[in-house]
Amino acid sequence: MIKDMKQAAELYIDAWNKMDFTQFFQALDDNCRYNSQYVFDEMDSKARIVDYFKGKIKTIRKSKSNVIAKLARLKRGASLEPEPGSYCAAVYQDDPETIAAVVFLDVEKGKINRINLCMPELYKVELIND
Repeated sequence: MIKDMKQAAELYIDAWNKMDFTQFFQALDDNCRYNSQYVFDEMDSKARIVDYFKGKIKTIRKSKSNVIAKLARLKRGASLEPEPGSYCAAVYQDDPETIAAVVFLDVEKGKINRINLCMPELYKVELIND
């Protein structure tokens, strides 16, 4: 059972850093929604999201790309939500100095019910070192 945005972000980060999404997939609500500022179509079910991530993981492994994720907090963003101080994941791909995406995960009734992948240019985050 996921209790808050921080725990959801930590689970997402752990999945990327270990390239094992088993626990992350189990934490998704059946009606979870995935939205990316890079894609027009929103995914509206756990099944679609799981299929998407499985394909993405396969592509990353095949290309030998290096993806790491770190815990962060929002300092300011392009919109009113999420509010400053919200926990998120800062995702890096192939360049450990440049954030490739900022990911916010919403939790409801102990499950992740929304994943928002955002352009890092629109969100100022601060890395958390705990």
